[in-house]
Amino acid sequence: MTSFILYRILGNDLPPRHSENQTEVNLRFILEQEPKLEGCEKRFILNRLFSPEKEELYRSMLDKAGYKYDVIPFSLSEYSRKTSPQDRVLYTCNVNGARNLAIENGLRDAQYVLPFDGQTCFNLPGWQSLKKSIEENPEIAFFVVPMHRVKENQEILSDDFITNFSEDSIATEPQVVFSQKSDIWFNSDILYGEGNKVELLLRIGAKGFWDRLRYPHIREQAEKTRSSFYEKYISAGYVCRLFSGNSQADKNFYKRKNSRKEGLKKSISFLDNKLLLPILEELKDLQNQNWKEKIEEISWMQVNAGFLLVKLLENDEWQIRFRAAEILSQIGIMDKGVYDAFEKQLELETDEEVLIRIQRALQNSYIQKKVYYYDPSSLSKGPYFEIIKSFTEEEARDIVSILKKEIKIFLEIIDQFGHPTMPAYRKEHSFKIAKNEKPKALALIKDYMDFHDTFTGECPVCETMIKDAPECSSCGISLGVNLKEIDHPFAQFLYSKEDMEEKRKKKTEEKEQEQEKDKEKEKDKEKDKDKEKDKKIKIKRAFPTWLLFVAFILLVLVRLKKWLL
Repeated sequence: MTSFILYRILGNDLPPRHSENQTEVNLRFILEQEPKLEGCEKRFILNRLFSPEKEELYRSMLDKAGYKYDVIPFSLSEYSRKTSPQDRVLYTCNVNGARNLAIENGLRDAQYVLPFDGQTCFNLPGWQSLKKSIEENPEIAFFVVPMHRVKENQEILSDDFITNFSEDSIATEPQVVFSQKSDIWFNSDILYGEGNKVELLLRIGAKGFWDRLRYPHIREQAEKTRSSFYEKYISAGYVCRLFSGNSQADKNFYKRKNSRKEGLKKSISFLDNKLLLPILEELKDLQNQNWKEKIEEISWMQVNAGFLLVKLLENDEWQIRFRAAEILSQIGIMDKGVYDAFEKQLELETDEEVLIRIQRALQNSYIQKKVYYYDPSSLSKGPYFEIIKSFTEEEARDIVSILKKEIKIFLEIIDQFGHPTMPAYRKEHSFKIAKNEKPKALALIKDYMDFHDTFTGECPVCETMIKDAPECSSCGISLGVNLKEIDHPFAQFLYSKEDMEEKRKKKTEEKEQEQEKDKEKEKDKEKDKDKEKDKKIKIKRAFPTWLLFVAFILLVLVRLKKWLL
């Protein structure tokens, strides 16, 4: 059995997070420049590559270099059975699934396995430091390997590279080495970019910047499934993350997150379109009378389907326009571009049946718009937001003016339901405020809406001067706002929040009361025990006295008997 196996997992490039050829460039650098790692076998995994051309290229490069590799194939038909955006991302990116395959295969043949990201590369100092630490600590189950981003791949070949780390080159999450003693692996149900590696770091108790990140559901889960080697890991050596092709994202956590999200969206759109294009060709076939059967198949690709269906609205055949409008009237519109195209067609369409479907599609639409009143790219990481809702367009306009003067970080969320010319149309304006500024924002908005729990001024009934009180001390009239009686979404929002606080408070009080009752019961039990104990002591103390009394009576009877005789 060999000592170490290093797996690198090659996945799909996600522009703009990565350059179009990031993996090709970095794989070539690894194969040509990475030194021989003493005691370590290098292997690779091709992880659900949806570009056949790229998969063939990577296979050719690895075959030529003589390295072993496993292939996790991508299947468009299997992808088509994933009916939610989350499931499609999980299937396509499959990062933790591939890591677990590396661990499973690696631990069959080696004492330690390194299931590393595909763009990682060792230089000799980094590897030697890691190897030495592992060999000196055979009892350790997990080793955490710091990862450093580089601006240019050639940097890692420099003799003094280890002393030249700048703040920009330091990466986020480290890599993890697993041993034969490791009792947990990666959670394959967590999406790429949603703390998929952080969850494991939390379960082994590894400390780092990720302790400050917001992953409440992952933290809760990690608490329940901790490793038996919790906090017994060692941080050792280092590995380098080769250049991604996007220097701005490499330096900025927030840009990295957003560009990754955009890259995932583009990849899913590309794959959805591969499924949709044949269906759209069927819709164009006027001889095909079974086109309605495709509605359910299209519905789970709603947004991407909308982009392609709107193109059919320009078709000269009214039947094709009818089919496109009918499908979208059923699956709904959730994209502004699709909405605008349908709104434009509302003025151009001449066929009455098609027009009815277009109107129905617009009536069933839901569009969300976000207006940022700060520059997201200026932040090193995204703030934790809390929502305040909801207001009319006029109220929102005034509130924006007020918040701009006092609040640094906030955005407006505009939810639009339906179309302005149709029944049940409505718009709701809400605000997302940075958590630390929410109390101040709430106070400003409550002041604007004139929602006050207390009153300051002259009582309108008895003219008594009142200062910050809910009612008049003289006549008793209530002057504070009763949110329960106000029919406004913001009042209901405040009331629901206050109601929840009240429920929490009540629950806490009830819990405290229960604890007090339990304490009283315990005290009563202790008292009963003390009473029983005292009773036994009294009996014990009384026993000699009764014995003497009985003996005295017997003695008297004996003497009386002698006297009588």
